[in-house]
Parts: sequence; C-alpha cells; structure tokens
Amino acid sequence: MLNVSETALMRSCDKNMTEKIGIPDAVLMENAANAVAQSIKRHTAGRINGSRVFILIGPGNNGGDGLALLRILTAEGYNAEGILLFEPIQTKKDEQSAVLPRSSAELNYQIAINLGLPLSNDINRLNTCRESDIIVDAIFGTGLSRKPSGVFKTAIERANALP
Repeated sequence: MLNVSETALMRSCDKNMTEKIGIPDAVLMENAANAVAQSIKRHTAGRINGSRVFILIGPGNNGGDGLALLRILTAEGYNAEGILLFEPIQTKKDEQSAVLPRSSAELNYQIAINLGLPLSNDINRLNTCRESDIIVDAIFGTGLSRKPSGVFKTAIERANALP
C-alpha cells in the first residue's frame, strides 16, 4: 500500500492530467490497463496458453482499470476472467443505449458487457487458481482511507493465501 505522501502525489498527478492537461479519465484507465497488460506479457514471456489471469474488480476507477485490462487481455487471446466484487447498476437493454455512463469505470463495465467478456461475482473462482495463474488486484486505488472489509477483505485474504 502507498504511504500518505505517495498517495497525495498520485492524486495530484491524476488531477493535473485530467484538469490541467485535459486527458480524460478513460484515457488514463486505458494507459494503466495497457501498462499492466505489458507487464503480464513480459511475465509470461508472451505465452498465452497455460496461465489464467483473474482480475479482482472493485467498484471505482481502479475497477475501471481492471475492466479495461480484461478487455485488452481477452482480445490478445489470454484466458482472463473478471471477478466483480460489487453489484453493478442494472439497466434494461433498451435503456442502455440511451443512458450515458456516469463515469469512465461504468463506461468500461458497459463495454465489457457489450463484448460478453467473462465476468462473475463469484469469489470462489479463486479456489480454482493454480500456481501458474496470475491475480490482478484492481479493487481499490489511492482513494482508500480505511481497512478493507466485507467481500473486499475476503477476496484480498483469499488471493494472499494462494501459492
């Protein structure tokens, strides 16, 4: 976890990018997801067979990063799966086209749904992890100011207990 000064620096950088430079949140999410995807490719030496990638997805912007990562890895042939640690707002199919997402994270969620990406709310999927699998924490970002609780705490503890 980042300490307070690093957290403040990260928040300042994000604010500077969006407000002063004009880079939208969605672009920052895409850049973050691409950076993690590149790291996974290096870690797996580009082999897309064998390892699975489980992405633990929280309800905020960090979750939006995770959803973008899921899309990128799936498009590149990786066996990736998103585990949602929240209940997304459901809209009727005919309302979806008329409702604009309120945030970049919601935009990435809607894209994942539209593409039929593998998403579940079942943290028990972590029980199927093997040593060769990769787990990505896209639960919380710099905004977390309390200890994780509930399903978030459970997911973190389960992930940390894996080989």
